[in-house]
Amino acid sequence: KRFKSGQGAQKFAYVVQLARSLLPKRVQAFVTVPVLQALFEKLIQELFDEIKDYLDDGKVNGSVKEE
Repeated sequence: KRFKSGQGAQKFAYVVQLARSLLPKRVQAFVTVPVLQALFEKLIQELFDEIKDYLDDGKVNGSVKEE
């Protein structure tokens, strides 16, 4: 409810900041916002790719068909 439609980048930045704040202070010193953001982006992309592969033929087997 904090964000309006079209504010996806701001929502993502907020989630990254919130996730970082939940880490112990000692860990926060090493896990910067850009590092955490890159990690989240990679994780989200991998999940998207696996879901897309599964929806292709009901199996996670690398058979995503490009159109």
